[in-house]
Order: sequence, then C-alpha cells, then structure tokens
Amino acid sequence: VKKSIKRLFNSNNFIDNLGLKYVGVFNGHDLKSLIRLLQQIKDSENPTLLHVKTVKGKGVSFMENQAGWHGSAPNAEQIAQAMEDLK
Repeated sequence: VKKSIKRLFNSNNFIDNLGLKYVGVFNGHDLKSLIRLLQQIKDSENPTLLHVKTVKGKGVSFMENQAGWHGSAPNAEQIAQAMEDLK
C-alpha cells in the first residue's frame, strides 16, 4: 500500500491533473541554488510544486537527524555548541 501511495504522488499525471508544475528534488541546504531556482519560478504562469529535501538539524552535531529536536529549544550550553558546529 505504501509503495502504491508513493507511486501515485510521484506520478507526473497526478501533479499535472492538479494543474501544478513540478520542480524537484532539490537540496534545501544549497541556499544559492535554491534562491536562483525560486527567482526562476516566481513568475511562472502555473502554480509550482517545489520539492526540497533537507536534513533536520543539518550541521549541528547533536541535532542532525534527531527528530526529537524538532520544535525543542536548546539550553545555553547547547546553543554555544551549535554555534561552534556551524562555523
């Protein structure tokens, strides 16, 4: 069932039938490319579905790929560590 649902949503016919232009899959961490892409599609005649893939907590050692951090606030020590990781 899961594969069938994925196939349905990944189908160009499904997207086309909704009247959407599909653009993707793009790396959501490549900001320069993402900004360039958004500038290209902003004046599109049709609504555009932009498929961007990201990693939760990318670049922060203790947060990367840790779903528990989604919506949670780090303490002062963790903020300092995250800032160091992102340098």
